[in-house]
Amino acid sequence: MEFVDTPLSDVVLYLQDFHKINIAFDHKTLDKAGIRTDKQVTRTLKGVTLQSALRLILRELGMTYVIGDEVLLLTTVEEGEERLITKSYEVGDLVVVRDENNRLWADYRTLIDVVTPAIAPTSWEEVGGPASIHGATFGNAKLLVVSQTAEVHEKVARLLEDLMGEVRKAPGDGQPPLRTRSSDPHGARGGLKHGHAGDRQ
Repeated sequence: MEFVDTPLSDVVLYLQDFHKINIAFDHKTLDKAGIRTDKQVTRTLKGVTLQSALRLILRELGMTYVIGDEVLLLTTVEEGEERLITKSYEVGDLVVVRDENNRLWADYRTLIDVVTPAIAPTSWEEVGGPASIHGATFGNAKLLVVSQTAEVHEKVARLLEDLMGEVRKAPGDGQPPLRTRSSDPHGARGGLKHGHAGDRQ
């Protein structure tokens, strides 16, 4: 992609046509913040994903994007930080451990304590932020349920993928690791042990 003094609205039209996706401006929020959609963009980007390209272009304009209702919505950074998306991640490989009696249990707390300080540390509800993270067991499924912004979800997904890769590479006897049971095994704010999975995005 190469843009030279191109209005942002034209950049968006190009991306929308090229990638065959719906992209819209959050005009009300942008107008309130005094951000114009005809700002000039000068950027040359090569070998990057659409997500990375958008982030690089929008960041200079004080904007970001959120995803909802099958539309990629361009809005202010402040508005983007307030729009949380709830997703669940299968994390059985990362949380299933054994106790001293060789019984299996799901240690979500340890995983959550890895994720929350590493990614957007001030955004989580435990430190007064709007985002949440919980462990949830539904039958054999071990899920990490996260309510966060779209950008943070991308980082969470990458971190979990990296952790799973390390676990699968690590030498061992094929048995889950031994770990003393936590007083809060299901993670932040109590989590869920049984119930319905609810809506997933």
